[in-house]
Amino acid sequence: MDEKTAQVSEQLPVETPKRRPPLLFLLLLFCLIGIFIYGLRFVFSLGSGEVGSVPFLLFDYTVGLTMIFLPCTFPLAFVIVPLVMGKSYGKGIGMALAFGLGVTITLSFYGVLIGLFGQALGISQVETAKNILYAVAGLLAILFALGELKLIRFTAPVYGGAVPGFITKQKDLSKALLLGLFLGNVGVGCPNPLFNAVIIPQIIVEGSAFQGWLIMFVQALGRITPLFILAFLAILGINATKFLVSHKDTVARFTAWTTIYVGGFLLTLGLFGHDWWVISGMHTLIEFVTQENFITNLLGSKIQELGHTHGIPTGTGLFGIPIAWGTPFILFVWIFPMVWYWLYKKKMLLTLPAEQQSFEKRYTRLVGWFFVVVSLWLITVFGFYLPHMFADHWSKMGHDEETPMENNMTEMQGEEEQDFHVTLSSTPSAVQAGEPFTLEIALHDKNGNPITDLQVSHEKILHLILVSEDLEEFMHVHPEDFEGNVMTPKGEFITPFIIEKAGRYRVLVDGSRKGLGEVSDLGWLEVGIVEDSVGEPVLVKIDRRLNRVFEDYEVSLNLNPENPPKSGEKAQLSYVIRDVTTGNPVLDLEQYLGADMHLAIMPLDLSTILHTHGTLWVPKAPPNAGIAFPEIQADYIFPYPGIWKIYGQFQHQGQVINTDFMVEVAPGIMNVIEQMPHVDDHGH
Repeated sequence: MDEKTAQVSEQLPVETPKRRPPLLFLLLLFCLIGIFIYGLRFVFSLGSGEVGSVPFLLFDYTVGLTMIFLPCTFPLAFVIVPLVMGKSYGKGIGMALAFGLGVTITLSFYGVLIGLFGQALGISQVETAKNILYAVAGLLAILFALGELKLIRFTAPVYGGAVPGFITKQKDLSKALLLGLFLGNVGVGCPNPLFNAVIIPQIIVEGSAFQGWLIMFVQALGRITPLFILAFLAILGINATKFLVSHKDTVARFTAWTTIYVGGFLLTLGLFGHDWWVISGMHTLIEFVTQENFITNLLGSKIQELGHTHGIPTGTGLFGIPIAWGTPFILFVWIFPMVWYWLYKKKMLLTLPAEQQSFEKRYTRLVGWFFVVVSLWLITVFGFYLPHMFADHWSKMGHDEETPMENNMTEMQGEEEQDFHVTLSSTPSAVQAGEPFTLEIALHDKNGNPITDLQVSHEKILHLILVSEDLEEFMHVHPEDFEGNVMTPKGEFITPFIIEKAGRYRVLVDGSRKGLGEVSDLGWLEVGIVEDSVGEPVLVKIDRRLNRVFEDYEVSLNLNPENPPKSGEKAQLSYVIRDVTTGNPVLDLEQYLGADMHLAIMPLDLSTILHTHGTLWVPKAPPNAGIAFPEIQADYIFPYPGIWKIYGQFQHQGQVINTDFMVEVAPGIMNVIEQMPHVDDHGH
């Protein structure tokens, strides 16, 4: 606390508190302490959910709690504590609430402004804006950390104790409210990486003034919670700021070094982008030890993600920087401050008295060797092991890089053990959205010999499943259903086709060969793609609702809450279908193409698509329990963790209904790295 703050506190009147605090007051104090302690634990076990959902807002709140450890919020304790010290319980609580209200109003106003900025920015610029924010947040965090370590002269915005004169002349409650309104500006630019690289980008992504207000309102509640604890203790006559001051240096050093590593990661992610994050091997590490989208969710993707690939990334980051420079850059950012700090400590030895230099030299030598060990560990793990781990993961995935053909189509690379390959072509070669074209599907084995031994599977010779890269468009079609389709003796299907929406489509070609069973292959189809737009990120909207309405049907996808889906382990998908008007179960479902339900299951990056089927199951109802709800069940083993999309099709009264859900798959005991063969519940 500086002299100005002390002068402000000395001018405040002091009242004599009651000797015995009311029980309700003590209960409220203990509740706030419990919330604070539990909240700090929760921030490290991030809840997942859409923006505005309870899990996301809880995360937002806990990030607010952590602000008390930073110099832009910590000094507010030296305002609220003397403000309420010695007040009666009623007046003290009132002043604390007024101060918190003022802070909350100010921060919420900034949330509205940030939301309007995101709205003006537009969704097409969100990824670039997020990368810039990551880079700026990381750079500011590093500068703040270096300043805390006394390596540079850089300080975060702090409250210096000066307030406008008219505020100090107000009555107690008005003074507290105005102080909160005025000092709420202090923490807007706080160098908290979670705030700057998660909360702020998420408001921009939403582009909503209301969501901006809500997120910053909850953020403010988190910030004022520890201030309320200190204020309530002050009302009791306990000045807890003395304890905080006595441990300030320890907290500052720990925060500084932690911030260097977090800030270095954010700066590198911002400059080199998601492709660097993949090729660095850190992405693969997360796939093995936690859920795939942990960091993606952490970095502002609670509601929507930019589509990405598990393939070998290419390209550049911001300002055209090659992504291959990312890993050397992050190692430099992490290691250089340790070298700098060690040199600084050696230089400071010369300023110490002779009797202290002997001890400090030994201490500095130990610090130097500790930094050497840490540096070697960082270079070994992040410079060599993780990138090689990614390369090994990539090779096991068995994904061959797809090379565009002259007609903007791709030659599909099938699984070698299936010996089933498909080559796509089109006439005209440049397919346009909404315009007729001819899709030519050539089936061949690895030697180029045509495949002509297809047999009927689920009432069709060949199944085509097309999914747009943004996961919004889904088609399950069959070449023989199109008028004008031609099947040649050379294993070719020549099919007239129209696709209404432009974009890249993942194509699954699925059939059955005599004596071999089910075979499939994957490829890409480009529709109305402008050459300049190739490689641009595609936004994928995340919707975790498992109960939705599709046309006249309410469909629920039930997952076992005691055993949620995990990678490498069998998961049961159970669908319940009700009439949306009556709420009654639909009892007369019909089979569609020889199955009770067709399912297409895929990860967000569309690296694989599996076509499988569900089976209708009617449980026996207990006595006097009424009608049991029939369920359509399917078992599936998710190869790796992350968010997966599941399209489903069922038929009722001659009408085919499409459904789609997203499920989050947690890491299991083992991950199925190899791409799974095509299987379904019918034993194919």
